[in-house]
Amino acid sequence: MHRVDGIEKATGKAKYTGDLVISGMIEGKFLRSPYAHARIRSIDTREAEALPGVVAILTSKDFTDVSPYIGRGKNKDQPIIAMDRVIFAGQPVVAVAALDRAAAEAAVGKIEVDYEELPAVIEIDEAMADGAPLVHPFTQKNICFQTELVKGDVEKGFAEADEIFEDCFEFPMIYHYSMEPHTVIAQVDSDGISIWTSTGHPFGVRHEIAEVFHYPLSKIRVHVNFVGGAYGGKSGAKIEPLVVALARKAQRPVRVVQSVSEAMVTCRRHSVSCKVKTGVRKDGTLVAKQAEIYLNTGAYAETGPIVTGRTLTRILGPYRYPHLKISAYCIYTNTVSAASFRSIGGPQTAWATESQMDIIAQRLGLDPVELRLKNLVKKGEEIRPKYRPRMRISSKDSSWSWASWVGTVR
Repeated sequence: MHRVDGIEKATGKAKYTGDLVISGMIEGKFLRSPYAHARIRSIDTREAEALPGVVAILTSKDFTDVSPYIGRGKNKDQPIIAMDRVIFAGQPVVAVAALDRAAAEAAVGKIEVDYEELPAVIEIDEAMADGAPLVHPFTQKNICFQTELVKGDVEKGFAEADEIFEDCFEFPMIYHYSMEPHTVIAQVDSDGISIWTSTGHPFGVRHEIAEVFHYPLSKIRVHVNFVGGAYGGKSGAKIEPLVVALARKAQRPVRVVQSVSEAMVTCRRHSVSCKVKTGVRKDGTLVAKQAEIYLNTGAYAETGPIVTGRTLTRILGPYRYPHLKISAYCIYTNTVSAASFRSIGGPQTAWATESQMDIIAQRLGLDPVELRLKNLVKKGEEIRPKYRPRMRISSKDSSWSWASWVGTVR
């Protein structure tokens, strides 16, 4: 089957957001915080405003008539530009629109921001320590979200086990590294708001723009041409609301083409710290599993609560555990917000579980493949309450698919 976009991409005819030219379009650039946590005492834009080619300069003072916070569900904790303080290095503090990119960059270099640096928490352990600075004052111990899965009696399971394995695993934060960084063009006129963006969720972007600027959905149009990679890093609104606000003030279409470095401080994948305790019989039968999963969600919730909820199941793999107690915590830190990344919460937790399976096999003198086959759930068995696999897999049947891992809810 031929790809419908194959020829355009292979010949360079494909137009990505950064390739588009809208009539009257000018260029935008963000000034970003050099601090992980600081109070903004003052912003002086006078010298930047006097430069040739500068059309508009946007700060938090321009958001008196909008709702400048975005987020998923109840977690609307993320301002589209820093308000009275910055809470991660790279957070946009000022946005500039100019006739060309060089003028915009020159203006950014002339803006003076007076910061009062404040204590920051970067790692999960320091964020949860007693007396640690709070990223957001409405939290306790910087916990954004927590959830739990319980099945059977885990203490009873450990009492029945011949061997108990306890290990800690850490998975670092990484950037999605799409070939095309986050890029947006916005236009605000009498017809409404038009956005050209590299996104995986145009309807999600439209919804968030409507809430921020108090527009009906019918007055917002989101155009998505070709997308040069997303992988979850372009789910929901990222820089779109800020570019719309800049275009609204400039009264002209504005394009913001981020560099890779700027995209890296727009979002990344969750780093995870995972403590796993597993009870096993001498023959390799899994009896009980207990885990504490801590996700570093960064400065804002973003999709953190959703990812955290998924880890409860994904740490189980396709294995049979009569007794379970899995606790997962989503933790705020003064770092770049973490977003979805393919198989949310899966690689971090599956790596922990599969690594421990190898440890168990080695210590018990068992073949690691046979250990896994011995404990695979069968059709009709629950991986977790109300969650069952679709396909039957046994050592005699090697034909299996993604469905066997993902499972289905009955």
